[in-house]
Amino acid sequence: MASAGKDIDQMNKQIELYETLTIGSIQIDTIQGTADHPHQHSGWASKTDGGFGGIDQNHPDGYRYFNGKWKVGHWGDTLEFTPHQGAEPDQGE
Repeated sequence: MASAGKDIDQMNKQIELYETLTIGSIQIDTIQGTADHPHQHSGWASKTDGGFGGIDQNHPDGYRYFNGKWKVGHWGDTLEFTPHQGAEPDQGE
């Protein structure tokens, strides 16, 4: 059964294989942590801690952090990013 947490695992596997996860002009190369509700099995999932890290080719600021939302089990077709507002996410250091 699909879940938001498993979707994040699949996104990480995509990054391992291809070095980035690209949606439009945004190229994500790191994902810190998991979904807001990793055991969610349906509807729209989110990750609002800024844990998607990468570059927006249309933005001059260089490396940025993003929030994301997607339909559980269908992230490849529905994943959307928005710039994270606030402090950088904890990098686990």
